[in-house]
Amino acid sequence: MRVHDVAGPGPDIKPIRAVGGTAVTVSPGESVVLRVRVDRGAPVTFTAFDGGLFENDLSTVTVEASGSGQATAEFTATRGVFGSATVVAGSPVCSGQVEFAIVIDVDTDPPGDRG
Repeated sequence: MRVHDVAGPGPDIKPIRAVGGTAVTVSPGESVVLRVRVDRGAPVTFTAFDGGLFENDLSTVTVEASGSGQATAEFTATRGVFGSATVVAGSPVCSGQVEFAIVIDVDTDPPGDRG
C-alpha cells in the first residue's frame, strides 16, 4: 500500500508532520480537511482504513504538497462509518506517518450523504 511507502529516517530526511490536530469529531456525512507538512511538491497518500471517502470518491488519495509544503485531503464520514475511523498519511520522501483519529458523532443529524 502506497501510504506505507515512506522514507527511512536519516540526516537529510524530514519527518512528515501534522498541521493542526490529529483527533477530529465529525457528524455522519460531514467532511473534514486533513493537513500534513512535507517537502514542497512531495506526493502524500492519505488512506482511510475504516470506511469513508476522499474527494476522489475512493478510500485513498494521493495529493501533491503546495509550494509551502502543506498537503491536504478532504475526508467524508460516509454512510456506514460508525464510531471512529483511522486515516493514515505518508510520503515517500519523508520519514514516518501521521495517523488521524476521526470520531463519528452519531448523535447528530447528518448534513448530507455521499455514499
